Amino acid sequence: MKIIIILFILSVIIFIILSSIMILKNIMKPVYIGLEEVYSDPILREDYGIFDKKTPQDYGFDYKEVVFCSHKKRLKGWYIPSQEKRSDKVIIFLHGRTSNRLVVLEYLDIIREKGLNKEYAIFMPDLRGSGDSDKGLTALGYYYKEDIFAAINYMKNGFNKTKVVLYGFSMGALGSAYAIEKYYNILKQKDIEIKALILDSPLSNSKERIIDRVKKLPLSNFYIKYAPFLFNIVIGNNLKKLYLGYLLNKIEVPILILQSLEDKTTKYSILKEELKKLKKKNNIYLQIFQKGEHVKIYRINKENYSLVIERFFQM
Repeated sequence: MKIIIILFILSVIIFIILSSIMILKNIMKPVYIGLEEVYSDPILREDYGIFDKKTPQDYGFDYKEVVFCSHKKRLKGWYIPSQEKRSDKVIIFLHGRTSNRLVVLEYLDIIREKGLNKEYAIFMPDLRGSGDSDKGLTALGYYYKEDIFAAINYMKNGFNKTKVVLYGFSMGALGSAYAIEKYYNILKQKDIEIKALILDSPLSNSKERIIDRVKKLPLSNFYIKYAPFLFNIVIGNNLKKLYLGYLLNKIEVPILILQSLEDKTTKYSILKEELKKLKKKNNIYLQIFQKGEHVKIYRINKENYSLVIERFFQM
């Protein structure tokens, strides 16, 4: 009888360990997609919206391929100088999970059409675990904040850009908000000013996203209760911070949120609940679009989307 009990306990322990590994692998690791993988796959090229284009040069921009470091990770990106050489402004585009810098290339059409490149330099980095950058855990954007902080510092140290607009997508949007919340005062001490934050299809509630990911697994009822708890331990009890309702309450710069009602990945219903948590704030602007898949709002709403961006920069 004792042997049976011991075997049962060991089986439970092994199950928990294996389950933990599977959960963390599912949540923490990025889906790595390199630049060459996109270039060589017609389906991915269409999905990324680049088609026959490869670099900013194909959109009419001169650029530099640059390398910078984030916590010993080597990250790469494209830097596009502003037309006004003395300008200290920069827009940093931050992609989401399962993508890389190629997915934000199409937004250069807005930059060119609205003349934003006159004042603003553009920076498009590959965050950890994507494109040509070193691999690394992302943890639903939790670790992206370090890469974004490094990118902001690199813009000052490398190009003397001290007025920064962060333009994030999906997990890159949540990571951008977290970076500002955590590092705003440190950046201010370095004479770096975060001017604005643009969030396209933002991940707004990490716990709900975890549940959405694990509920497709076998024994989903167990994982739904266990996965958020385990994830919270791994990221140092910081899951409570991975909510837009928490982060945006602590950010005072102008914020533009772009959301589609058709988005099935970061759903409007969840975003709406997060926005209800906000105290009275007059720095947040929400633009809802009827059509558009996740992080593809611009592709089918080009005129209206571009106009919203233009007006936001004119504020």
